[in-house]
Amino acid sequence: MYTVVNSRAYEAENIQTGMQTWQMIGIGIDVILLLALLMLEVLTVRKYKKRDLLKM
Repeated sequence: MYTVVNSRAYEAENIQTGMQTWQMIGIGIDVILLLALLMLEVLTVRKYKKRDLLKM
């Protein structure tokens, strides 16, 4: 207990209540990858629909 009390663990600048930076970056990358995947899926569906219309 002595080492914790005399350390900087309880100082205000060391107490963070929000998300860490690496977590926010990870969430941002996940969102970007999700949007890219959705865009590719939409393009693929359009391509196959267009190809099916040309066969008729």
